[in-house]
Amino acid sequence: MKNSRIIFPLFFFLITLISCKKEKETNYSYYIINDSNYKIYLQNYSGGEMIEDITILPSDNFLKESNSRGFNDPKPPSFGDSIKVIFNDTIAITHGGTTYDVNRNIKNLESYTGGSKETDSKHFILYEYEYIFTNDDYQEAVDNQ
Repeated sequence: MKNSRIIFPLFFFLITLISCKKEKETNYSYYIINDSNYKIYLQNYSGGEMIEDITILPSDNFLKESNSRGFNDPKPPSFGDSIKVIFNDTIAITHGGTTYDVNRNIKNLESYTGGSKETDSKHFILYEYEYIFTNDDYQEAVDNQ
């Protein structure tokens, strides 16, 4: 009788442990790289309020990461509704939705390189992207002043 008091809980514990499933997860890594000759200051706006500011020096980068439950399709990084890109504290250009006319848009996934980097087909997907600022981006900002 004593043995059955120990065996039954142990049996149910083992069954529960074996039947647990690891949850599926999608991870995103976005590297914002400054390959220009200028300091870049990103001001992230949502609803007209600045919610985040990021400084990236020349030859440096910034990593923005996010994750979600389940297997999901690639998506752009979670910035606010617009991002003001300021070069050397003087020249600025705004990235955002269709109201801003820029050659490449930091809020648009098509402006990034990369994609699926690592996959564990049962539990895990990693998407890794790079957005690279170059001197051409600075020149576009100068031309749009």
